[in-house]
Amino acid sequence: ATDTALGEVASALSQAKNLCLQAGTATVSAPQRAALAGQIRALQASLIVTGNAEVQGHYLFSGSQTTTPPLQADATANLPVLYRGNHQQLSYQVGADEKIAVGFTGAAVFNYPDAAGVRPVAGVDEDAFSLLNGLADAVETGDTARLADRKSTRLNSSHTDISRMPSSA
Repeated sequence: ATDTALGEVASALSQAKNLCLQAGTATVSAPQRAALAGQIRALQASLIVTGNAEVQGHYLFSGSQTTTPPLQADATANLPVLYRGNHQQLSYQVGADEKIAVGFTGAAVFNYPDAAGVRPVAGVDEDAFSLLNGLADAVETGDTARLADRKSTRLNSSHTDISRMPSSA
């Protein structure tokens, strides 16, 4: 289930990148940009659903707080989506002195900072939802400079990081 969800996250980020490439051409009209921005916002909404995936009543990306839904949309907050899980990867005891970590936290998957402010994806200073929100705004307004920065640097880094996550146990 975790591998499927990670694949969906990687796919959504890849789709967002392709939509940005389409929006970056000079021939795209304002109504077309609005439609492309709407598609990016739809991808963002689908990522919330994916991020809140659960198996047998346990959320995949809440860290060790498996009964807490990890993601919550919040239009009143500084972030479009709040992370409610923790940063502690779930682990199981496999021997007297040995534990094995399984799965991934939503913080790692969606690039939320830890208590020290360190983000999992190097060089990307915002979570995936803020990134997509900024991309949608840049597409809609035709802000090609902002769009180029976000799609080329941040989106590529986020997608690459998700794609490199090892298969879960």
